[in-house]
Amino acid sequence: MRNTTKTKKTAKTIKPTKVTFSEKQILNSKTPDEYIHRSLNSDVSRGQKTVLCRQWKEKTGFTSEDIQYARNRHPYWKQKKMSGWQDRNQKRWSEHDYRTVKKNRVEAFEADIIEQFCELNKKDKKGNYLMKDWEIAKELQLSIPSVQHWRRKYLLVLRLADAIGKKPTRKFILKYMTRHENGLRREYNELVS
Repeated sequence: MRNTTKTKKTAKTIKPTKVTFSEKQILNSKTPDEYIHRSLNSDVSRGQKTVLCRQWKEKTGFTSEDIQYARNRHPYWKQKKMSGWQDRNQKRWSEHDYRTVKKNRVEAFEADIIEQFCELNKKDKKGNYLMKDWEIAKELQLSIPSVQHWRRKYLLVLRLADAIGKKPTRKFILKYMTRHENGLRREYNELVS
């Protein structure tokens, strides 16, 4: 016969532990930058750092975004993020190489391809590209480095138009996009300096 009596569940009580010097240092941080630095240099376990992070955010009023921003600027995390970037880029470039003929040189675009590129290379109100570089590469059957080269050149043409004082019309963009990037950069630098 089955036992139908209900047993009371007792809530686990967490015994307060003594706060160590490292934990005090983390909790007494005034800014997210200081918090990240002290957290990195402490001997506190990862799980305890999570608890301390929540307590520190409640105490100071900073948000996770503030901590993330400080973390991205910290030299240790910058170095961590940048390690292996060449391998990641090479892998991404080879995965999204849509050229029919593989060449190591960036080919000059024809006028109609430049027009297509300009249409696909739009930005939203925040300044983010609507299409990723690999999506443009796929659409125009190019490689990612080619798209990045043309994006640099496009931005340079827009800056050049601003420096000259002309509106970047379709005709102006087409005329300057056919020129070499170094020549455009030299002309822009002469105008600005």
